[in-house]
Amino acid sequence: MSYNSNIPLATDLISVSQGDLLNNFTSMQNTFTTDHFGFNPVANIGFHKHVTLPDQTSSPPTTAASQMAIYAKTTATITSPYYRRDGLATDIPVSPIKAFMRIVGASGATIGTALNLSVVRNSVGIYTFTPAVGTFSDNNYLPIAMVDAVGLYAAAAGIGATCQIVVRQAVSGIVQDPTSLSVLVLEFA
Repeated sequence: MSYNSNIPLATDLISVSQGDLLNNFTSMQNTFTTDHFGFNPVANIGFHKHVTLPDQTSSPPTTAASQMAIYAKTTATITSPYYRRDGLATDIPVSPIKAFMRIVGASGATIGTALNLSVVRNSVGIYTFTPAVGTFSDNNYLPIAMVDAVGLYAAAAGIGATCQIVVRQAVSGIVQDPTSLSVLVLEFA
């Protein structure tokens, strides 16, 4: 059943067009509840359940001065929300976090959940992280490494499609395995 914008016509009797009116109300309810709580809910009146954004890579929204838009854009093979500033300025990823992982320092084994990263422990305190294919559309990313121990620091350097991290003692500079190492990779415009 689809919405009919010609119901009721000025010449229609309500008793005759009641079925068409009910179909229109049902059509509106079905459309509205795609991303919203329905009409007459017990709670959450007027709120979204979620927001679904179709891919607009080929025709991004046009913004004027003092306007902004959030839309879906596909880079490489990943569709993500993007923010377009006023006056058609540069598009900015809404969530710059593109990859993360936490590992056991001595083995490189993953702790918990990893997103879009794999790791190789090259030797004591030296690790190479590689993003999954399609995670980044270019080399505009920033790896951030964090260790779990006082007196250690991690230095991260992006090298093309990979990131090498070296963990050292803060005072002596000696390379050392941490108990665990966390990596967060941000993409920027």
